[in-house]
Amino acid sequence: MQKTKLITVSALLTALSFIYTYLMPTIIIPAWSFTPFSHATLMLGTMLSPYVGIMTALGTLTGFMLKTPDVLIWMRAASHIIFVLLMIIVFRTRAIDNPRKFWTLNIVVALVHAVLEVAAILVAIPMGLLPQQNQTFYYIFIAAGLGTTAHSIIDFCAAFLLLSVLRRAHFYFNGYPDGMGMEKLDAIIKRR
Repeated sequence: MQKTKLITVSALLTALSFIYTYLMPTIIIPAWSFTPFSHATLMLGTMLSPYVGIMTALGTLTGFMLKTPDVLIWMRAASHIIFVLLMIIVFRTRAIDNPRKFWTLNIVVALVHAVLEVAAILVAIPMGLLPQQNQTFYYIFIAAGLGTTAHSIIDFCAAFLLLSVLRRAHFYFNGYPDGMGMEKLDAIIKRR
């Protein structure tokens, strides 16, 4: 039963991540694009199980690859696999059992996410994938760096909210040995 549930949840979230990124409008600012809540499915998938997290990251990448011919966006989407791996490592080694740990993880993931996306942009410059007028400090570090950080923090909160809804609806799969400390964090949330 558990394996069937893992495969089903993985397939649903992967399909949702693909469809969402493919169909949602993308706001394009030079050197940075923004698809609202595009990271929420892969973050939710990672919160559920390492396998589901990787599959949803690949679904998001595939959605962007079919949506746009912009290789820079593909590179940025591929960098999501790395921050999903970071989240998997954290969830396997640490319980997220209080709000301070939740916000610390959220901010660390957002910063790593932003660094990876800025790195993708910096790699794209010598490849000629970024127009000369967009190769400025503002576009690369302010728009892409700070924009990605804010976008990631919001999407992480949305993913956690979706996870809480799934837990309350008893549709929850936990692919981590210690449950990420979710029971303790749920108790803290309920008290507020």
